[in-house]
Amino acid sequence: MRIAVTSTAARAGSLSSALAALGFEAISLPCLRAEVSGAGELARARAACEDADLVVLSSPRPIGLLWEEGFPHVPAAVCGANTADEVEKRGGEVWASTSGNVVQLSRMIAPHLPGRRVAYPHARGADPRAITALGDAASGLTAVAVYELLPEPPPREPVDGVVFSHPRAVDGWLLSRGLANLFVVTVGRATMGALGRHGRRPDLALRPADEQSLASAMFHASRAAAVS
Repeated sequence: MRIAVTSTAARAGSLSSALAALGFEAISLPCLRAEVSGAGELARARAACEDADLVVLSSPRPIGLLWEEGFPHVPAAVCGANTADEVEKRGGEVWASTSGNVVQLSRMIAPHLPGRRVAYPHARGADPRAITALGDAASGLTAVAVYELLPEPPPREPVDGVVFSHPRAVDGWLLSRGLANLFVVTVGRATMGALGRHGRRPDLALRPADEQSLASAMFHASRAAAVS
């Protein structure tokens, strides 16, 4: 079964490897491109992180944008195993983590934030509920958009299924392709909602998790669909 992975090329590798280990043929068809913010915003975010008591990260992408190597001597609260791995690989400390989204992370750590200054480098258009939760709980919050994910049409390579892990990936896919006769997987409620706005329900809706768990859930769901 050929499965399209629609993440940006830089993020698709780990999910593709997990899918391949279960016998899928993972096809990287990015439907997103990252547009980096200006030098001034990056410098502001970098300074805020290095001066904070806690850095909140919803993905690994801000790390590479803000630091060529290393990580500030500031604990991090992160979403996802990939983000945690990147922080620790660079010598940083993961203070809290979740396999859920940044809203869930923000609410989880909120009781521990009074008296702390928090930095949150994020994607433009990030869920405002996270910023509100962090700002209400922390003694100070600096939230800076360091990049924006924009939809991009993928190549028209034939596939049997597609995984969408970001709402805008749905928009990018539909710029050049349809969804008829495809096994469609969404990751996260926002992505499922984006698909629904185009009149389609996913064949499998997953919560954010590590790539191996996502791949395993897809394997079992696709087997069940094949039998039925």
